[in-house]
Amino acid sequence: SPAATRLPKQTRWRTASAPVSASFSALISFLVLIAWLTAVTWLGLVYFAGLGVTVLTMLYLLGVLWAAYCLRFSAALLTAITAFVLINYCFIEPRYSLVVASTQSWVILLVFAIVALTVSSVMQRLKQQMLQSRQAAQQSRFFQSLAELLAAQSSAETLLQAACQHIAEVFALHAHIVRLTEAGELSWLAGPDAQEKASIPVQAASVEWALEFNRPVGAGTTDWPALTYCLLPFGFPQREVLVLEASDTLPDLHFLQLLTHQCAQAYIKLSQQIALAQAELSASEADFKKTLLTALSHDMRTPLTVILGAANVLTDKQIPLTDH
Repeated sequence: SPAATRLPKQTRWRTASAPVSASFSALISFLVLIAWLTAVTWLGLVYFAGLGVTVLTMLYLLGVLWAAYCLRFSAALLTAITAFVLINYCFIEPRYSLVVASTQSWVILLVFAIVALTVSSVMQRLKQQMLQSRQAAQQSRFFQSLAELLAAQSSAETLLQAACQHIAEVFALHAHIVRLTEAGELSWLAGPDAQEKASIPVQAASVEWALEFNRPVGAGTTDWPALTYCLLPFGFPQREVLVLEASDTLPDLHFLQLLTHQCAQAYIKLSQQIALAQAELSASEADFKKTLLTALSHDMRTPLTVILGAANVLTDKQIPLTDH
């Protein structure tokens, strides 16, 4: 579509394939983790005399770090427990027993457990911050591209249609914009064709409720979450509502509210600009008519005065007239 060709590639979120990609990546990371723990255990059993407990503990700690970075905290915790048991069973005297014979061995195990849990927790926080930063940058690029797209429109109708196409391209969602008329009927302003409209059975009552309370309604919200669509009002006093189908690719509510606010502000601004341009055009037309009438009145006043004076002379019998 024309709207899609104007979007930078980095703003096209492939949210539909994200769960599959994440699951595959997690599986690979889990297999690498198992292979690492197995390799460290084998090296310790074969070369224990040369490596020692300290080196093996550090190697196991690397596995915990890998689990904390690539997997969830629960996986890192499970890895730390597994490494703790392997160190105790295979490399702490007496070996091949869960009994800990010396205080030094207890210190090694406790320090490993504390360091593993602390580092895993810190790694998870850093990972969350990194993901939030990436998401914020992605959202910023999206809103920038949306603003550039909406600013290029010359009419309110094309602006709403471009916004729907933009949402459909980025999130793989059916997006519509409807208006609730004074008669209580829905007027479809923008979005896909009539066949796809039928796939989102929007009820006028739900739209009226969203407009009355100025709150989002439907999927992804706390009000009527069982609906198969999400309603996002443009805000009072506007009567327009953004309609999105319920889908796994539906973004979070805060992002959707920011998206709706940007579309509403662009729509209101363009509508005001169009109304102002029409008012200026009407005023210029009125000024032109007034100027034209003034000019015609001035140009016709002198000859009409002459004609009227001559007519008065001709009709006045007291004024003698000559042949000349």
